[in-house]
Formats: sequence, C-alpha cells, structure tokens
Amino acid sequence: MRQFLLIKHKNGREFDTEAMGLKIVKFHIPPLQVEYLTEKAEQGTGSSMVGYTVNARSLTLTFDFYYKNVDELRRMESDLSIMFLPLQEIIVVDSVQPWKQYVVTPLPFTLDEGNGVRARVDVELVLQSGLAESINTFQEIFTISQDNSTIEFSNTGTYEIDQRDGAEMSITFRGVSSGLIIENLTTGEVWSTSELTTENDTLVIKEYTAFLNGVNIFPQTNKRVITFAVGSNMLRIKNATGTLTIDSRMYFR
Repeated sequence: MRQFLLIKHKNGREFDTEAMGLKIVKFHIPPLQVEYLTEKAEQGTGSSMVGYTVNARSLTLTFDFYYKNVDELRRMESDLSIMFLPLQEIIVVDSVQPWKQYVVTPLPFTLDEGNGVRARVDVELVLQSGLAESINTFQEIFTISQDNSTIEFSNTGTYEIDQRDGAEMSITFRGVSSGLIIENLTTGEVWSTSELTTENDTLVIKEYTAFLNGVNIFPQTNKRVITFAVGSNMLRIKNATGTLTIDSRMYFR
C-alpha cells in the first residue's frame, strides 16, 4: 500500500498529498520524550518522583515531486505554502495508521529544485503535546441503577487520559445524587462534590473543573481529577442513581 498523508486545516480544508503528486520519502516520528520531576527526601539520601511532563516532538517530513517546467514548480510551491501554514496548527493523518492524527505546527519548509525534473521538500512539524490522538471521540453511557455501582471504562490508547495534559475528555452525570463520588479503583483517584442533584440536573466534569446546569461548582468539589490508565479502568459510583457518560479521545505515544 502506498503511503500518503491527509493534511487538514481547522477551517475544514483538506489536502491529499498523493493526489497532489507528492511522494513521501521520509516521515519520521521520534520516540516520546518524558521529563520526570523529582524531589529530595527530607531525611537521608535519594529522591522520589513527584510528576512528569511530556515534551514536544519534532516530526520530520520529506516529499519528492516531478515537474515539467518552472510554472508547475511555482504552482506546487504556492500549494505547499497554503498547505503548510507557518506557525498555525494543522492536522496530519497518515494512511498507514488512519485511526489517529497529529495536531502539529509546521515550520517554514525548504524547497530544493533538484535537477530541473524532480524537486524535494523538507518540513518540520512540531507536535506540541508530544502525543498522537484518535481521530474520533469515543462515548460510553452507563446506567447507574443503584448506589455504590461499579462500571468499567476501557482506554484503548497507549497513553493515559489526563485533562491536566490537555486531554479532550468529559464525564457527564444526569440523575439524582446526594454528594456524588466517582472513584477510579484502578488509579486510586477520587473525585467528589457536596452538591445535590435531581433527575433534571446535569453535572459535567471537564477541563479540571465541574459545572452543574452550566454553573461552575469547582469550589464545591474536592478539587481533584479523574484520569484513565491504559486498558481497563474500574470505577465506583457512590451516592447517585442515573446515567454517567464518558466522552474522550484516545492518546498514543
């Protein structure tokens, strides 16, 4: 199967590199780089890990294309200038792994006109988040028919889902609760609120905060987050009956 890329702009415009006559010579994705944060122990020697950050990655892309005359060369150069908008986020989908995408910022490309027949283009794409993501979001709806229910959510990516890292994820509860508690038994994390809800209320946990019928209730929570480890996550729902919906993208190393 021939490899090609689909380049998407946020205004909906798409570019198919194969249809444009661009042949991929190299599309290099370096390994994930993680920087660990440590602190020294209060007593004795040594240190312990207290967190980590995922560093940005630079994807390198090289195309070849053929041209018959200077006019064709300049048209391609113009098309490339439009496709690789400098310093603006674009989305790249690789035909080899079409279920995931890279949200990147291209740096100015270089064009080698070659021998007058074949030219070469090099461009660097900065993946600021360091992670690829699923093209689609996934939704699971759970019915919480009794207090202290246990449900299972599967993270099918290869990296944890954490809103503190910018993950696109939300948890929505609709129903009756007297101080909702969500506990991820897999990670040991607990989120809770002192707010009460009725069957007509909607509570949304998103972007490190929470909203009840659109009103921010972060001060009425324990100010924690729920993350999802790779694979199966067992959740315990307390003090509530209704429906709980998880919407999320999956993330890949």
